[in-house]
Order: sequence, then structure tokens, then C-alpha cells
Amino acid sequence: MRKPILIVLGLTCLIFTSQAQEVFKGNSFGGGFNFHVGYQAFDVDQYFGTNPQFQMAERTQIDGGISDPNRTVSKANYGKPSPGLLAFGFQGYGAFNSIIMGGELTAGLSSAKTSLQYDTVYVNGASSNLTSSNSSRAVTASVLYNIGYVALRKRGLIAYPMIGIGYGASGLWLKSGSGTQRVYPTATDVITDKNLQNMMIWTTNVIFDFGVGVQYMFGASTEDRAKGFSLGLRLGYQAQLATDNIRVNFNKKAADSFTDPSLPKLGNSGFYAKLLIGFGKIGESR
Repeated sequence: MRKPILIVLGLTCLIFTSQAQEVFKGNSFGGGFNFHVGYQAFDVDQYFGTNPQFQMAERTQIDGGISDPNRTVSKANYGKPSPGLLAFGFQGYGAFNSIIMGGELTAGLSSAKTSLQYDTVYVNGASSNLTSSNSSRAVTASVLYNIGYVALRKRGLIAYPMIGIGYGASGLWLKSGSGTQRVYPTATDVITDKNLQNMMIWTTNVIFDFGVGVQYMFGASTEDRAKGFSLGLRLGYQAQLATDNIRVNFNKKAADSFTDPSLPKLGNSGFYAKLLIGFGKIGESR
């Protein structure tokens, strides 16, 4: 976590130290709207680590209890999805005396990691083996309030540091093939039946964002103002505070494991890079 934050702080210092007096002006005004798309890091190891109470790969569990002769022994055996995901959304902002204020909404989805799930079904002492496919994806969503500063302006080009605070969710979307009952990680204490093949394991909490950005307005411009179609790039680090308030789907809270009374703390944090596409204007206040 320390290295990405240092990179962002270094870029921020570079913006301030590289500015010349003729391009640094504290009376910028304007605004705009952008769609953004890019990369968001996702820490999948927190779901697939060595924590005995929340290990989804290679875990054997029993459906219906030891005393039930009609039971299913199942290895969840979900594969790790990609450690990064595609993030997309939109943002709006306004600049007043070079202070930037705005908000953004972002969602993220990784590519699916498919694998096989093996089940042994026992019926009155007799067993049969079943195999079905499953998949896992990382998912995120967040809403942020941002504040920044126009540190550099030259015609249609602006550069700015920005911080944000908001609220977000992150987790895994698990999907099993049709067939027998599915047993999911012990930490959830949830057993699904053949009619419930999709499952979300997720958390919500406060999010902090630290970033730097550059944008250029391609429309008509003078030394004092510019407006029109805009392209930009934003780099930063986003941190969702970890919590053990783990939810399963939309109406269940994960229970403690029988073997370990403590749930792990989960929350996604990582580096991001976003391409900004939209329109805007920037210039001197008068």
C-alpha cells in the first residue's frame, strides 16, 4: 500500500514544482463532465488466503449434517479471478477560484475465472460423483465526493491533485452450475440449494481516494480560456476500509465459523488508472 501512495504523492509534487508563474493562476473557473474507463486493482488473495475460516479453494464441507444419510460432500474449489478489474463510470466537476469540487460514480467487474466443482452425493450409504462448472468474478462499486486544485493551466491543458471520500462495496460474485446442492465457504455459514446458484460475498465501508490528473480541452482556446471536447488521464490509489461485516447476497450477514469465532476483515484497496472522455471548459474568472 505504501508504494502506490508514494507514487501519487510524487506525481503531485512534480505538478507543483514544475509549474511556471505564467501557467499557474489561482483564479481558474470552469467545469465539465466525463465518462471514465480504466483499471482498478483488486486484492483477491484476501478471499483465497490461508485464513482457515475463509478459504474458498480446496475446502470440503458437508450439507445436511453428519447424521443425515442423504447429504452432499462438496469442494467449493473456486478459482481466483484476475487481481485487476475493468472500472467504468462518470464524473462531474466545477472549478471555482482554482478549487475543483465534484463527484463520481464507479463500478468495476473482473473477467470470470472458471473452474470445476466436484461433488460426492450419498444416498442411504451409496455414493455417486458429480462434476459441474463454476465461476468467480471480483466486483466493486463506489460513489465519491472529490476536491482538488488547478495546479497548472495552459490554454486547454490543466493538471490537478485530487482527494476524495465516499462509500463503496467490494466482493466476489460466485456462480455454480446446475445440479446438486452447493456448499460455500465456512465463514458464511450459508448452504444454497439447486435453485440458488448465484452468490455474492461482499462488504461495504468508507472509501478514501488520492489521485492526480491531467486533461486537455480540444475546442477553441485562447491564453485565458478553453472549452470543448476533453480527454484526460487520472492516476491514484483508492482505499476501502476493511470490515468483518461480511454480507451474503442481499439479505444475510455472514456468521462466525464453527471452528474459529472470528471473521476476517475484508475491503478492497489498490492502484487505479482511468481514461477520461467528455467535455469541459476552463478559464480565468472575471
